[in-house]
Amino acid sequence: MKPRQAWIDCAKVISICLVVSYHIPPRPDGMFGEFIRLLRMPAFFLIAGYLFNASRFPTLTGFLRHRSRQLLIPYVTFFVLFYALWLLFGRAMAGDEQALLTPLWEFVTGRPSTVVATYWFIACLFTLQILYWLLGRIVPRRWLFPTCVLLSLLGVVPGMPTVWNIDNAFRYLPFYAFANCYKEFVGALRFRSHAPRVVLMLAMSIGLLVVRQLLPADGLLPNIADHLCFIGGGLLLLPAYICLCKGLGDLIGHRQFIEVTGRTPILILACQNYLIGLIKLAADKVSGTADSLECLPWLNIPLTLLIIAVMYPVALLVERYAPWMAGRPRPKTDKP
Repeated sequence: MKPRQAWIDCAKVISICLVVSYHIPPRPDGMFGEFIRLLRMPAFFLIAGYLFNASRFPTLTGFLRHRSRQLLIPYVTFFVLFYALWLLFGRAMAGDEQALLTPLWEFVTGRPSTVVATYWFIACLFTLQILYWLLGRIVPRRWLFPTCVLLSLLGVVPGMPTVWNIDNAFRYLPFYAFANCYKEFVGALRFRSHAPRVVLMLAMSIGLLVVRQLLPADGLLPNIADHLCFIGGGLLLLPAYICLCKGLGDLIGHRQFIEVTGRTPILILACQNYLIGLIKLAADKVSGTADSLECLPWLNIPLTLLIIAVMYPVALLVERYAPWMAGRPRPKTDKP
């Protein structure tokens, strides 16, 4: 087994922190908000693409079996758990008037919204990886990345099916394909050896963000232009992000907290919205006003770190006693 790369765990932890931070009000806006948007989910797909090894899965059935263990088992487990809690407590607390079967329909169609809403990412990743596996069998390797960029435009076409997040799967496909097709470049990327190139790409990414701000909001062509700016801006920004993560990995090294958190993002994704909800309820009760966190943006980072810290002991327990809940196999033990 290959040794873990510290920078990948750092990248996963930073990405999950960005996701948690994004869901804590108030949400960032303006150019800073755009940078967060370009890193928040694209970085996850880029890391997943970098780690994907097509040679391990020569058949589609074997690939589906493997991905089902990693993604669908946690998807089903946490939906059942939080759906039961929603029926018992959450529906009454939130004053939710939706039909009892609405979350079930969302779950079956891979578009969770009422219960474990953040698991749209799990459904999207599952669909995306199937698409990429099939494309890898059809398209020559040298044309795979440009093909994925072109296919990503299907994600913004009106009327595109949304079942199992196939629209979002197409939209994020280029980030996954880039990391997998250019794995050697991503693996070798370092700021000290690629500084001019990284700085140039970062400047170009900022330029594309400015263009996105100036684009019209409605119409198919503006949507396509916005999407291409999003893909281009993200791909140009992510090398700087990779260099940052590698620098942190070199500085921090292998730390249990980082590795465990990096191995259990599925667990944190499932729980973070509910922890944020409890924090919001507590803050509103203490302050006596509704949406009190909207007025306290300086609390965003401390609350993000608090949620990650609270989830750490839970992650340790899950890894030890129920790793399948986080999409991981049970650790092998040496028999005496």
